[in-house]
Formats: sequence, C-alpha cells, structure tokens
Amino acid sequence: MSDNFKKTILEWNTIQQRIKETNEQIAPFQKRIKSYKDKAENLENQILEYMVQNNMNKSKIELGDVVITMGESKRTESVTRDYLLTKAKEFFKNDIVAEKFVSFVYDKRRQTISNCLKRKAPRKST
Repeated sequence: MSDNFKKTILEWNTIQQRIKETNEQIAPFQKRIKSYKDKAENLENQILEYMVQNNMNKSKIELGDVVITMGESKRTESVTRDYLLTKAKEFFKNDIVAEKFVSFVYDKRRQTISNCLKRKAPRKST
C-alpha cells in the first residue's frame, strides 16, 4: 500500500470518529427537538380541528406577526408488493395471472450495486 493510500484511510477514519462524537454530543438536543415537534404537532392538530369545526378552511389568521392559513397536503400510499398483488388480482380477476404479473414487475426492477466502506471500532482491551 502506498503512503498516500494509508494517509487517506487514516483521515477517513478520523472523520468517521468525529461524526460519531458529534452525534453523541447532539443527541440531547435531538431529544429536545423531538419533544418540541411532538408538542407542536399536538397543538397543530388542535388548531386544525378548531378551524375545520368553524368552517375556517380558506381563512387567513393574523396574530401580530404570526400569519397562518389552512392548506391541504396529499400523500399517496406506497406501492408495496402486497398492494400491487391485491390490485392486480382485482384488475385481472385471475390470481395466477396477477401473481405472474407482479413477479415479472418485481424481477425486472433495476438494481444498483455500489461499493461502500464499513468501519469496525477497535476492540477494547480488558
């Protein structure tokens, strides 16, 4: 191995260790942020419920420099193998054809294989 390659490995390892240490340092803050997000979600649900009950769907609410409006977001269900199989059986009205179709679709999906490094922590001596 060349010295440059060894140096690159050691630098990569140092950065990985710094990432681990930084993650450990920010863990308490992440817990606090999660707590804030949970509280905010609860309050948001209360606000939305009030707005729906009082037909305020298109309303713009201004309280000082706080301005809120109620919007909509649309989420589409994931297309899992089970979901696709259920819908294919419903469409084809033939379980065998549906299963062959789903297997064909899943077998023909593009796969990407890439290399990655895995770092093992040094063993602690006892």
